[in-house]
Amino acid sequence: MDSLTHGLTGVLLEEWGGPRSPLALEYIKGKIIPDLADCLVRNGDLWRNPTFAEILAWKLKSQYAYPAAVAAGLSAEILAAAQKTVSPPVVAELDPKEPWRRIFRLWVCEESLPLVEEKTGYPLAYLDVLFLRFKRLRGFLAGHSVSLWECWAQPELREFGFDLLSFLYEFQRALAGEPWFAERLVLEQVLLDAGLSLEVRDLVLLLEVIHTREGEITAGDVARIFEGIWPGVVPARSSKKLGQEERFPSSSGRAEKLVSGAAERLVSGAAERFVDGPVERFGGAAERRVDGQVKGFVSSPVERLVSLGFIRINKSGRLTLSQKSAVTVAPFLAPKFVRQLRLAEDAGEPERAQEILVKLNPEVLLRVMDQVSEGWPPDESFALLRHLIRRVNRRVDLHVLRVLAASPQAVALFEDCLEDRDSLIRAEACAGLGRLGEKSAVFRLIRMLGDPAADVKAGAAEALGRMGSGAAVQALRKLARDYRESSRVRVAAQEAVGRIESRHLLGLNNHVN
Repeated sequence: MDSLTHGLTGVLLEEWGGPRSPLALEYIKGKIIPDLADCLVRNGDLWRNPTFAEILAWKLKSQYAYPAAVAAGLSAEILAAAQKTVSPPVVAELDPKEPWRRIFRLWVCEESLPLVEEKTGYPLAYLDVLFLRFKRLRGFLAGHSVSLWECWAQPELREFGFDLLSFLYEFQRALAGEPWFAERLVLEQVLLDAGLSLEVRDLVLLLEVIHTREGEITAGDVARIFEGIWPGVVPARSSKKLGQEERFPSSSGRAEKLVSGAAERLVSGAAERFVDGPVERFGGAAERRVDGQVKGFVSSPVERLVSLGFIRINKSGRLTLSQKSAVTVAPFLAPKFVRQLRLAEDAGEPERAQEILVKLNPEVLLRVMDQVSEGWPPDESFALLRHLIRRVNRRVDLHVLRVLAASPQAVALFEDCLEDRDSLIRAEACAGLGRLGEKSAVFRLIRMLGDPAADVKAGAAEALGRMGSGAAVQALRKLARDYRESSRVRVAAQEAVGRIESRHLLGLNNHVN
């Protein structure tokens, strides 16, 4: 870093004849040079990348007010000086699309643009322009099947340049149509943030292992399961160094056995043996912390993921998924569990299917429920999912009611939920009855217009409007005129009256004709 700082000082203050006032010199030395050095270090493989050179010029223009006519040349000089003073730490990345990949990977992770700026060192002004162009392209593609060349033919898109336009086009197509694309990008970013030289499939397998024995296994258990397979976990003394192709399959089925069957003999150790145990046993895979300081140990893959909040350790020292990791890995795991459910149902074992469901992490369960409701006949999905009500948590209960709204058999379930103590459950039950159009529930929905909760009243009004029941008009009008109610309730009641009257008027016109 010192040699890089010296090289930047030479370029900015000597070769380019920078300002000589004390305040300007202090700003350049105290702010500009450290910030540029940090940006260069963060992007050490991009020093010969043309897009990064452009981004650096944007940084000089937008952050430090260098004239546009000067910024491009100064950017080139800075990169040349960096390459002379410091050997790049890694192989150069020359692909002009690589900086954009890094930006959009962070964006998929729901990072704000200021956080993207902080993590990459790229100026906010450049990021703003980049995402405005992406928004413009998405607007052009919305609802149309358009080729890249048709996009290139548009003058307002051609000004992006072909490299950027083709990247944005390919990214949007993948985001909209490629299964698990966003989730893979999130996992890639997690691996980068954790500094782990693993592949996405490695991380998916780790998360699957933790999910299968959530709250049961420890960091030490994971070390033994993946011993000799992952970097940072000591290989067995007799094993040879594994190549990239054989590293992942060489688990001899240890992780797969844990996922698919009994694993007590694989996970019989205690967490402290991994976290605080001898270095010789785990090859430096653990780190010891004293007063928050690392004392002579290298952190393990699991500990790095824990430090990011991607994996959690509960009070008993056992591993659990965080909400983010569960949401991210759910699409990878859901098809497997749906197949298991199908096999259990076909074998006439509904109890086993129920056991599979209730053991799932709630985030994974939501994804499984979606796939079951979309891919199975309504009567089969209802028979399987109705038993989840009041067995997991409120969020799952609400999701059950939403996905079963296409099942006529769910009427009794919805009516039962009208009496639930939770107002959100009652409101969702009203909405479900409205979507089903169940006429026998009209008078129960009219009664729900007097519920203490505003959400329930609004849901009942919307359901009655959807059903077009003339019997509800008087009660709805009364509710719409009651100024003690919230505006949302009164608007919902008024709109419901309008829908009912429009439907009746349309029916009269059809009868006359």
